[in-house]
Amino acid sequence: MRSRPCTTERAPSAKAAGFTLLECVIATLLMTLMAYGWMRLHSSHAELVASLDEDLFTHKAYYVDRPDSEAARVLGVAARLSRNPAVLPQAVDPEAPFALTIVSAERALRPPSASARVHMVEN
Repeated sequence: MRSRPCTTERAPSAKAAGFTLLECVIATLLMTLMAYGWMRLHSSHAELVASLDEDLFTHKAYYVDRPDSEAARVLGVAARLSRNPAVLPQAVDPEAPFALTIVSAERALRPPSASARVHMVEN
């Protein structure tokens, strides 16, 4: 029995399967750049969170600081958190009908919020 000789020619209807070497090199290069960018972004995020933690949790008392002008309040300028207590206007009657005591306070970064649990006692 005789075997046919091996030929490297393809039939005209057959398509090449797979990727070329150039396509593989470009895909590898793009994936490497994406991984490098993600690692830089991840390390920058970790540094930012560490600095925010240090800044937020080393100072225990924060106060809500309203905008100074009435126009800014009407336009809806947001209040800020401040480390210095705001100067409160003096009430006409210094004896309030109730007393508030802050029991606990919580802060969060996502979403940015602050909440407090208070205890109210009537005088």
